[in-house]
Amino acid sequence: MTGKICVLGSYVCQMSAILPHVPVLGETIVAREFDMGQGGKGHNVAVAIHRLGCEVVLIEKIGQDIFGKMALESYQEEGIDARHVTASDQVSSGIGLVYIQPNGENTAAYYPGANDHLSGKDIENAKEDLASADILYLQLEIPDEPVLKAVSLAKSTGMKIVLNPAPAREIPPGLLADIDVLTPNQVEAFGLIGEPYQDHLSIGEIESLGKKLLELGPSEVYLTLGSRGAFFIDRAGQAHYQPRLPVEVIDTVGAGDAFNGALCVSIANGLPPKKSLFRACVNGALTTTKIGVINALPTSEMVEAYIQHQYQEH
Repeated sequence: MTGKICVLGSYVCQMSAILPHVPVLGETIVAREFDMGQGGKGHNVAVAIHRLGCEVVLIEKIGQDIFGKMALESYQEEGIDARHVTASDQVSSGIGLVYIQPNGENTAAYYPGANDHLSGKDIENAKEDLASADILYLQLEIPDEPVLKAVSLAKSTGMKIVLNPAPAREIPPGLLADIDVLTPNQVEAFGLIGEPYQDHLSIGEIESLGKKLLELGPSEVYLTLGSRGAFFIDRAGQAHYQPRLPVEVIDTVGAGDAFNGALCVSIANGLPPKKSLFRACVNGALTTTKIGVINALPTSEMVEAYIQHQYQEH
C-alpha cells in the first residue's frame, strides 16, 4: 500500500484492567490482568495506518511528562514522523482508564489533558505537510478550533476528508457538510441524527440510518456495528453490508481505530467501497484478538495472511 494520510491526532496513555465479571455500583474487584500503553484515537489510527504501509503526517499535542515520553518513543519505534507532535508544559498528557468485561466489551473514562490544548496555530504550523497528504483524518478527542482549521486547509487543496465522530459530542455547525466520509458507530450515529439509540436493527433499518446520516452532509458513510460488522452507503445509491468476521474476541479496545486506519489506507489507494469496507473490518477484527491496542494493531502482512487463510480476496 502507498499514499500519505494526515492524522489530526490525540494521544492518551491507556490503562486497561480485565475484570472477572461486571461489577455492581460500589464493588471493588481484583482484575485478572492489567495493560498500560500508548493510545488515543489519533495515536492509534496513525500507528494503524503506518503498519499498513502508508506515510503518516501526524499533528498532535502531548504533555511534558512520562506519558508524553512514551508517545515519542512509540513514534520513533514505529518510524512515524513526529515533527508536528508538540509538548505542552501547562497540563499532563491525556489519560484513558478502560475496564474490559469477560466477553471482551469495555467501558472507559477519558481525561483529555494536553489534547485540549491542540490549537489552530498547531495546524497552521504544519500546513505544508498537511497539504501534501492524500487524505485528512479527523476525530473528536480535540477541540473544534484545530478541526475546523484543518478542514479549511484540506478543502483548499481538494483532499478527501474522513471524520470519525468519536467520542460522541456536539459537532461544530457546518462541519458535516465539509466531510467526504463519515465513520460513526451505532451509538454516535443516533446521536448525530438526534434520535434515541436503538439496538438490534434489521439491515433495512441500518440502511435507513445510513441515509439519514447522508442527509447531514457527507458523501459516504461507513457505519460500524460492533459484533455485527459494518455497513457502507453513499449518495450514489451504493450500499454494502459486511457481517462480523470469524475471530476469537479478547479485547475490543481500539477496534474502531484499526477500522478507521485501514479504511483511510484503502481509500488512499483507490480501492472501491466494498473492498475498503471488507479490509477495514479485517483490520478491526484482528485487533480484537489481543489485549491492548498498539500491540494488537496488525501489520499489512498479518492482514494479507488472514485474508488468504479465511477468504478469497473480495
